[in-house]
Amino acid sequence: MPKVVREDIDNLNTVLTVTIEKSEYEGQFKTELNKYRKQVQMKGFRKGKTPMSVLRKMYGKAILSDVINGMLQSEVGNFLTENDLNYLGQPLPNDDQQVYEFDPRDLEDFEFKFDLGLAPDFEVEGLGDDASFEMYDVTIPTDKIDDELAAGRKRMGEQVPIEGEVQEGDLIKLSIQELDGDSPKEEGVTNEFSVPEDRLTDEAKKIISQHKPGDSFQINIYELEKETSPEYVHNYFLGVKGEEAEAVGDTVQATIVEITRLQEAEMDEEFFNKMFGEGVVSTEEEAREKMENDLKSYYDRQAEAVLYRHIQEYLLEKNSMDLPKDFLKRWLKTNNENVTDEQIERDFPDFLDNLKWTLIRSKLAKKHDVQISQDEIKDAFKRQIQGMISNPALFDDNFLETMAVRMMEKEEDVDRVAQQVLTDKVFAAVKDSVKVEPKAISTDDFEKVIQDINEGDQAKELARQAAAGADAAGEEE
Repeated sequence: MPKVVREDIDNLNTVLTVTIEKSEYEGQFKTELNKYRKQVQMKGFRKGKTPMSVLRKMYGKAILSDVINGMLQSEVGNFLTENDLNYLGQPLPNDDQQVYEFDPRDLEDFEFKFDLGLAPDFEVEGLGDDASFEMYDVTIPTDKIDDELAAGRKRMGEQVPIEGEVQEGDLIKLSIQELDGDSPKEEGVTNEFSVPEDRLTDEAKKIISQHKPGDSFQINIYELEKETSPEYVHNYFLGVKGEEAEAVGDTVQATIVEITRLQEAEMDEEFFNKMFGEGVVSTEEEAREKMENDLKSYYDRQAEAVLYRHIQEYLLEKNSMDLPKDFLKRWLKTNNENVTDEQIERDFPDFLDNLKWTLIRSKLAKKHDVQISQDEIKDAFKRQIQGMISNPALFDDNFLETMAVRMMEKEEDVDRVAQQVLTDKVFAAVKDSVKVEPKAISTDDFEKVIQDINEGDQAKELARQAAAGADAAGEEE
């Protein structure tokens, strides 16, 4: 059988030499030729009767190459598995690798050399008895619950027509008519639409506030709503386009068809069931308690994410490690054909940090015996779905189950979520093994912390994009 020999260059780089002798592949090569002979039908020969010499000449090189590559992949894969090598990336052909012609008429022994980068041997530092972290403990103020409850009542309220004058937050339905002088134009442009009160210009508010449903008045249609384009006015207000719209004058006659006002939902059983789910709460006191608990859980999850970020940054700082950088750059280049050397150099520090974190996480997962199951992955998908729904209480577990199963049909999405589940469980295990002190903070101050983190991440991304743009401009020159 083929022989694989490992030769370490240093602690981070090794060379695998795979020797495949003629006697080890010749039989399989002939077998594959015979299989192909039975399938192929060449001009001048009956199916399955093509002379072997012709097959060797026409298809032998490709078949031999497939046989050798198949054996090569199998042998290298088995060697890596059996020897439990903690390697990085994938084996790459050695620079001194001989180029073979794969001549089917002159079979020979083959020798292949592969470079392989090795993960460093290390133990995670920094998580001793003196390791201590702060976790934000967000205080939920009463006005936050008031705001959430009011928002829910508005969200589940309904628009009701009113007979009085326009007030803040109202929705005004208008019908307009093209004018001929000061009178409505016969067979002129007409249309009907609604405008929120808060979208009106100050001048339009002044005019409309003096009228009630059924009243008519003249108004500049282009100065009705704030921050609108002529195209928007043509399409939405006039309902016509092009020359027909341009022929309509600026001033039109408008009639208030209806004014509707949001009537907030009453805090009754119907509201509570819609807001929180069937039978979850039945009184305002229970609703407030539920909202406070939900808000606290929401902020606790964010606070935990901030803690995990701090732990990750701390561990990366405490655990410096050597990596086979030259090999990794070659591997990145090989697996990303469209990436330039300049781009690899620019993004390499971030790549190294991500790789270091992956190695640290792997060590911690092994230390704490962290395992993940399919059910945990599915639950993570369900939480993602709930996060995309404005009112999760309206959807039962059967809906979440169906959507999660559908989303798990994409292998790359499953891998991504599985990695996040693993990361969360590793962080949870670390959190339980170190000292975590609560740090009281208001919701406003905590949201500022989150904002600062997000702005920092965005600044890094903008800097990366700017550097990429500079690289691209340099290449064009």
